[in-house]
Amino acid sequence: MPFEEDHMKSSFFSYDAVSNEPRQRLMVFYNHTNLIQIFDFNGVLLKEVSVGDYIQPQTMEKRKLFFAAPVAVKDNIFVLYLDETREYLKDNAPDLRPQLHVYDWNGNLLSQHQLDAPVYNFAINEKTKKLVGGTFWEDGWR
Repeated sequence: MPFEEDHMKSSFFSYDAVSNEPRQRLMVFYNHTNLIQIFDFNGVLLKEVSVGDYIQPQTMEKRKLFFAAPVAVKDNIFVLYLDETREYLKDNAPDLRPQLHVYDWNGNLLSQHQLDAPVYNFAINEKTKKLVGGTFWEDGWR
């Protein structure tokens, strides 16, 4: 798809990244492309992982949000996987039920969990092995 303006291209390739200094790894989760890239701390691409099938949308309105809010812990990375358009998210926010994907630092998908709430952000407590999720309602975060 040709991009009419530079900001359109940059928004398609926006990302969130997490790092692990002892492993010398940086994992990049693209927001609007179903792609994960793993780099070493010298910027060398070590691996690319595609999740599901992806056909690039022809308009900005039809682009999907795939990955959001990665959280890194010692051995794993937890990330929300949405696979929905922004329009769907805007119109159906209370109905959103993202998946939680768990990866190791080599990019292997270890597990997937279907969440039972419209979680948009979360934290992991490694000691208690609990996830605390946050969502946004009309009256604020819960």
